[in-house]
Amino acid sequence: MIDTTLNDTRRHRLAMGLTVAWLATVALGFWWFSARFIVPFSETLVNFDSAGLQVAAPRVEQLTVVAMIDQDCACSGFAEGHWQDLQQRHASVVFERAEAGNRWSFLLDMVPTSPAVAVWDAAGQLRYFGPFSGGAFCGSGDDYVAMALEAIATEEYFQWINQDAVGCFCQRGALGEET
Repeated sequence: MIDTTLNDTRRHRLAMGLTVAWLATVALGFWWFSARFIVPFSETLVNFDSAGLQVAAPRVEQLTVVAMIDQDCACSGFAEGHWQDLQQRHASVVFERAEAGNRWSFLLDMVPTSPAVAVWDAAGQLRYFGPFSGGAFCGSGDDYVAMALEAIATEEYFQWINQDAVGCFCQRGALGEET
């Protein structure tokens, strides 16, 4: 009888120890992700002037959404799904990516944070610039791009340079440092 009670106590302590270790590991993982990737959209855009983007932008004749998604950023996996969803929901909109060598490549030098998106209306006016959405994962919070597209579709005057979002973003200068 005493031997069985001792074995039960040991098993109980072992189970409690493993549970505490598992919880500590999960908490540490969340802390690491949060400390590394859940950041303001861009601390360097505090004095951002959209005129630079407006002047440098190539001429557009249709509502155009341009994405800046760095594949080296851990947050880009979330942005890719959101990007594909936007393309399916807004078939009449032109969707392009800023990539080295294409007409939007100038954005890669001007925008220090990834993932990011810019929306130009059919008249060539920059109507939205900022993150795809807020929240820990792209698409998990408010969908800023969809809000912009809906406002433009209803011919509501809408121009928003969004610098206040907090979510999963990478600073371009730090992308090469990620492991």
